[in-house]
Amino acid sequence: MKIGALLLCLTISFYTSGQHLEQYDSLKGQVQKWLGERIDSAFFYATLMLEEASQNSDHVKAGESMIYQGLAYGYMNEFEEEEKYYLKALTYSSNHSDSVGIGKALLNIGVSQFYRGVLDSAAYYYEQALRVFEPINNTRFAAMSLNNLGQVYSRLDKYEEAQSAYQASLKYKISANDSVAILNTYFNLASLSLADKAYFDALSYSKTTLNLASSLQDSLEIGAAYINLVLAYINLDSLAKAKTNLAKAMEYELLFKSEEMILDLHSAAADLYSRLGEFSKIPVHLNKMKVFLRKDAFPETQMKFYELSYQLAKRNKETDDALSFLEQYMEVKDTYLSESVQKNVADLEKRYQTEQKERQITELELDKQNASLALANSNNQRNIFIFGFVIIMIGSGFLYYRYTNKKKTSDLLAIKNAQITASLEERETLLKEIHHRVKNNLQVISSLLKLQAGSLVDEAAVDAVKEGQHRVKSMALIHQKLYSAEDIRGVDVQDYFENLIDELKQAFGATEVRSEVNTSGLKMDIDTVIPLGLIMNELITNAFKYAFDDLENGRLDLSIVEGGDQLMVTLKDNGKGLDQSTIEASNSFGWKMIRSLSRKIKAEIEVVNNHGTTITLTLSRYKLVS
Repeated sequence: MKIGALLLCLTISFYTSGQHLEQYDSLKGQVQKWLGERIDSAFFYATLMLEEASQNSDHVKAGESMIYQGLAYGYMNEFEEEEKYYLKALTYSSNHSDSVGIGKALLNIGVSQFYRGVLDSAAYYYEQALRVFEPINNTRFAAMSLNNLGQVYSRLDKYEEAQSAYQASLKYKISANDSVAILNTYFNLASLSLADKAYFDALSYSKTTLNLASSLQDSLEIGAAYINLVLAYINLDSLAKAKTNLAKAMEYELLFKSEEMILDLHSAAADLYSRLGEFSKIPVHLNKMKVFLRKDAFPETQMKFYELSYQLAKRNKETDDALSFLEQYMEVKDTYLSESVQKNVADLEKRYQTEQKERQITELELDKQNASLALANSNNQRNIFIFGFVIIMIGSGFLYYRYTNKKKTSDLLAIKNAQITASLEERETLLKEIHHRVKNNLQVISSLLKLQAGSLVDEAAVDAVKEGQHRVKSMALIHQKLYSAEDIRGVDVQDYFENLIDELKQAFGATEVRSEVNTSGLKMDIDTVIPLGLIMNELITNAFKYAFDDLENGRLDLSIVEGGDQLMVTLKDNGKGLDQSTIEASNSFGWKMIRSLSRKIKAEIEVVNNHGTTITLTLSRYKLVS
């Protein structure tokens, strides 16, 4: 469960001037009233706060007022305007040597970056804020900085770093005896443990959260703690206990203002009832999830929704809906895996670049040393006639030093080269392992579809499920080619399409049909070959199903040629023939999918009926690998 527990930096301080304090606090109360409701009203009162502070030459309050001006925009997700005022507050506090004001401005910039999704930048600002607060022993805001840093690490799946940040934050909060803040951190630790699949830890932290929330009579946190308990018990296979805690969590549903909490609650409920076999209780929870599910929801939540919806539709024999949910599940999962791959590759790239820089520095140091030695040798030659035997001894010493120093540097470079080579091999191994796992997952889905087809009676449903199976196989084949190839940057399309055609021949009993593939030795990037592979899967399937009356005399040719800035893909058969108007009038799912995928790669489709069917796709958006 990933529920935000970021703490916005709101300042509390005291004034010696009672009248000024009363006026200032009154204006602050008005700002807080309008935050998240109306930008203009909140900003107006924040500006009056700034004027009041400036008139009294109160630099601390003036910096705080600028932060509130930023908050007026931040609560409405106007991030650029928000950060403009935080930077203004940072500059102002720096000019007036206000350490606390500097730290608070940095902390708020980090919060803004976090909600914008720029996590590396958010972590940087939180770390800078921590470096300000720790030396001045401001434990409250040091704990807040660590808490927020833990949130960033959690989102980046750096669970050990997140755990460390939360524990450090907890120590500060316990020393300050801040019960509300302690509750917040225990809740974060419970959510982190769930994400890290440390379910016994999640159970322990959730129980602690529940006890603290109960003692503080914090109903919202009590309900959130029950949700975490449900998730922990589900994953520990204690379904009876999960059901008991779910009933308690439902009692607090009306208090939940966060869409994320509502999604987590109903996702857990639907998952639990699916495991218990109480399928009649699932639809109400899926409908609740559907109301709040957005494209920017966590991928895990989206995948859980589509997976449960698919299972329910399959059980109710709603074939079209089941197929639709399965495709949406695969789309989200593919995106999620792609992002995971990109993140891992970025980490490896960062390590590689760091090692490259270290290598360059070592080489520069070697050049510098060589230059110094050359100068020394020059001086030695100039003075050799004067110093005689002494200079010969010194020269010998220098030569020995030069030899040992160059050998040391050479050894260091060899180690660095080995490290760089190992990093590159690790990167390729990681990518191959990911493609292998994706292929295995797709094969599992293909097997499930095959089993499902065997249990269906309706021929149309059987055909639809089998077609889905072939589509999944075409994607699995791509990932198989990637992890088994020496070069994992792209797919050898000659080998891929030859294998795809052979697979479909076997599936449709068309092994007598002759086929030839000519792809000019091209290799395609995975983002091009996946949609193109699905399109060709549909076209080749249609050819084997409908084109040939006489399979023994049937022929199917596929060619791919690059010309200029376009890629020409031609599929030709000598069957019955199919014209453009028939295709345009078709409303089948297969042709709908072809049209949709064609838009993704900007492909124009032309169909010619001349002693068979010739279908030409002209791609304007594609990527080849050299």
